[in-house]
Amino acid sequence: MEAIRARVKSLFVELQTNYPDNLLTIMSPLAEGADLLVAEVAVEMSLDLIVPLPKSREAYLKDFRSDETRQQLKRLCEQATTVFELPSHKPPVPEGIDASIWDSDYPYAQLGVFLSAHCHILLALWDGNPSQHLGGTAQVIKFHHDDVMPGITPKTTATQQMLVDDESDLVFHIVCSRDQIDFEPHPDYQPLDWCWYTKDEQTPRSRKMPAQHELIFQRSADFSADAAKIAARIETKKSSLLDFSTNVQLPNGIHTISHFLP
Repeated sequence: MEAIRARVKSLFVELQTNYPDNLLTIMSPLAEGADLLVAEVAVEMSLDLIVPLPKSREAYLKDFRSDETRQQLKRLCEQATTVFELPSHKPPVPEGIDASIWDSDYPYAQLGVFLSAHCHILLALWDGNPSQHLGGTAQVIKFHHDDVMPGITPKTTATQQMLVDDESDLVFHIVCSRDQIDFEPHPDYQPLDWCWYTKDEQTPRSRKMPAQHELIFQRSADFSADAAKIAARIETKKSSLLDFSTNVQLPNGIHTISHFLP
């Protein structure tokens, strides 16, 4: 566990060092195991921690196996920058999926899709074994690469994604076993090994961040540096595209967009 924790911290330090103008933010749902470990490292490093919960906090706590981890979740929620619950609406059971599995696993599948869609890097503490477990680590990684999650995304999505370059498929994989008997890592991987993992056909796994992703992060860092440099001028010169003086009821999202796009 300490070796895994050290590898996670090393990744965060590397990102902060290479892109100091970008604010490193960690998003973790605080599930037992890897999620709690990563969140603990984030808090220790005083990083912003965002916690999306797959269901209500009360219902979520019932899925935890020990009082110790329940208390850990409560403490980390108090230390987090933001905590929120994903929508509880559950669609009808899709064809080919058992109803009981859908009821129990859909919140976690929805959570996996949300995490993948809102992160720049998917950090995977994973044994490397494929799995049919709906919403499990293997399926979330597959969604991050292929945009397919059984019962949630249509089969046509993967075909559509093949027509364009995918710049949101970046996974940082740390190889580790599950805390159960006979759950060793895949034979192709060594415990505690790590790599950047993408859909690149030639070199899907590499020690160095792929060049296209490195370029994106560097451009983002340059933008952040420029924004900080002229922050005062932006504040004095900004103007809204909308006229908020009229008494028109607009969705909160419109106000947010207006704020971020002066």
